Amino acid sequence: GGDKLQKKKKEKKKKKNKKKKKKK
Repeated sequence: GGDKLQKKKKEKKKKKNKKKKKKK
């Protein structure tokens, strides 16, 4: 279960980074 949670967290971080890049 922990592995799945980490994957979700990583995906969320990726989405956040994408938004940050767009803002820049």
